[in-house]
Amino acid sequence: MSEQHNDRERELKNPATVQQELLAAGNGGGQMEKSAVQAGNVQVCLGAENGSFKLHWAGPTFRSDDFVALFANDGSPDDQWLLNQWQWAVRGTSYVTGTSVNPSYQARYMTWMNNRWTSIARSPAFPDKVCG
Repeated sequence: MSEQHNDRERELKNPATVQQELLAAGNGGGQMEKSAVQAGNVQVCLGAENGSFKLHWAGPTFRSDDFVALFANDGSPDDQWLLNQWQWAVRGTSYVTGTSVNPSYQARYMTWMNNRWTSIARSPAFPDKVCG
């Protein structure tokens, strides 16, 4: 990863900021198309810690802008993650959210593709297949 790319990542505040930058640059996919083809290598699951949801993910990180987010249910559109309930994928492999554990929530691994955030991996709806 280049030093310039690392500097850009540190400046990013949230996925909405990244979206604005990518759209302004006219970046609609390009290399990210390869990411979707390899999406089977990414795994995401949803667990609990001290009464709050804990997001877990594993596999290659295709871009430093990829993130993992919490969604209210599996029917929520990809652009409707819960406010402040996400983490950049390059910053680890798990993240404890501030959302109390309740049924039907879902974790998703998100990447930028075709001018929008797209999920390339999804957990089952909570509490199906809970992970640690």
